[in-house]
Amino acid sequence: MGQLADKVISTQKNKALYYDTRQKYGAIYLDFSNSSYLPNNKVTATIHAYIKEPFVGKKLRIRIFGKQKYKFNTPEPEAKERQTSPTSSNSLTSKSEEIKIIFDKVATIFTAPQNTIEPGYYTYPFYFKLPAEVPPTLDWTDGSNYAKTYYKIAVYFENPDGDKNSPKLYYKYPLVVKTALKLDTKKKD
Repeated sequence: MGQLADKVISTQKNKALYYDTRQKYGAIYLDFSNSSYLPNNKVTATIHAYIKEPFVGKKLRIRIFGKQKYKFNTPEPEAKERQTSPTSSNSLTSKSEEIKIIFDKVATIFTAPQNTIEPGYYTYPFYFKLPAEVPPTLDWTDGSNYAKTYYKIAVYFENPDGDKNSPKLYYKYPLVVKTALKLDTKKKD
């Protein structure tokens, strides 16, 4: 068991690992085959779970989601009466804010027979295909204006009683989606 713990601890330093703050039960993390993906790519990864002592958990689940958020402030056109007023101001703005869910999928990877995950080291390889139409990851800010497109993968043990105050083992990781460049290599006359 000691070598198992050393392996997980060294991995924790290299990855942004989220786990039970008391570190009583162990750790869970993801290992990806690539650092970024293109639309329509197959995403391949492995879930690693190290359980130090019996952990009350019903299912190991994975959640894959993508979201777009943006906000733009644009100056409002001035009304004629305000243009003639000495107290008119150009500070009025119109705000446009939107949040759009690109996708949000949850799948069960493992179900514990007695709602308890026994101590040990578990690995669960998985894959999924990104949709062909997904927009690339984006993080743009200009003052109070912003546009963001992001994707995340979360793995977690679901508690059998649904108690939000129960100890949790979970891991969230950003999924980077890049855009494919299409080059026109045809010679033009």
